[in-house]
Amino acid sequence: MAAVAARIRVVRQFEEPLVGALCGPRWRSLEKQAAKRSPSELLLDHILPHSVGSQAGELHPADRADFAERFAAAWAKRVQAGSTNGSIDDECADRALSDAFDLMLGRAKTEGRMLEVDAEDLDFGASADQWRAAANAAIEMATQSPLMELIAPTSGAEVLARRWFGSGDLAEASGFLVDWTDEWGLPRSQIGLDTACDALQFWLNPAAADPDGGALAVMSRDVFLARAVRYVASRMQQAA
Repeated sequence: MAAVAARIRVVRQFEEPLVGALCGPRWRSLEKQAAKRSPSELLLDHILPHSVGSQAGELHPADRADFAERFAAAWAKRVQAGSTNGSIDDECADRALSDAFDLMLGRAKTEGRMLEVDAEDLDFGASADQWRAAANAAIEMATQSPLMELIAPTSGAEVLARRWFGSGDLAEASGFLVDWTDEWGLPRSQIGLDTACDALQFWLNPAAADPDGGALAVMSRDVFLARAVRYVASRMQQAA
């Protein structure tokens, strides 16, 4: 237990220097400046004017943040999990929006806000074209992150930027990283599922990472892999 506690303390206390050592000082600097907004938050921004946002009016900042968090989870469950080709089922997307709003509204009312709002009086429907346009706009904004310029190759960076990590599912994200390194990584940086999981856990939950699993060594010898892992872990933390 002492060794685990020490590992957690080292990663948390020296996280910024570790980011610099593994990902490079330029990455460390840009990461601190980059907007901490996930694609699901950007999507919510773009779809609200076409849906419930025009009816509910301006939300209290706490409710807006709660809505975004719940939408990310609902999106991962209802839309992303059921998508096989990257297309958007607008009915599932409408339902994800409705589910998130209902949960947010329930919490807001317990805190004395939005007492006059009844979710059954609101229309959450947006057309397939509106969802598609909103998703494309959100993805475009995500790909414009300056961090993407530091991940090679460019096509691989775009794949990372376009991926949704709203579910926060470690096994799913680890599997994605394995496939990503197979497709875009150097031969020496192609990793298995256990290594991918440990690499993510190094940032997400140091206590659960295997110190002898080799993840740190793999990231240490390929800065682009280290950056990809850090990017995915950060996106998962945003969705948590």
